[in-house]
Amino acid sequence: MMESITVAITGLTESIIVTAITGLSVVTLTLIISIYLKDSSIVDIVWGLGFIVIAITNSLYFEINSIRQLLILIVVTIWGARLSGYLAIRNAKMAKEMVEKNRMQKEIEIVGEIQKTLLSQNKDEKFPIA
Repeated sequence: MMESITVAITGLTESIIVTAITGLSVVTLTLIISIYLKDSSIVDIVWGLGFIVIAITNSLYFEINSIRQLLILIVVTIWGARLSGYLAIRNAKMAKEMVEKNRMQKEIEIVGEIQKTLLSQNKDEKFPIA
């Protein structure tokens, strides 16, 4: 009885260590890439992919001995892919909206400058230029 508990604790400890090393590797690689790209929004996308990498690494390191383990791997992979896909689409939409907002802001500034230029030619009026 005591031997099986020791084996279970050892296996759990080994699993935690493998998971921690894998997770730390994914986060470190993401940090390096985000610094290189100067874009921290990729962290959101990698969040779901990290779960997939950890699940696959654990499945490769420890043998899949049951249908339950295989099912957990499949479910985590589907969930992580869905999460990353959703966040990638959301980030792309936000980037597109930001570009549109900046374009509109520049147009408003140009129109304002044109109005100031046209209104400042008539200095006899008693109305202030906004």
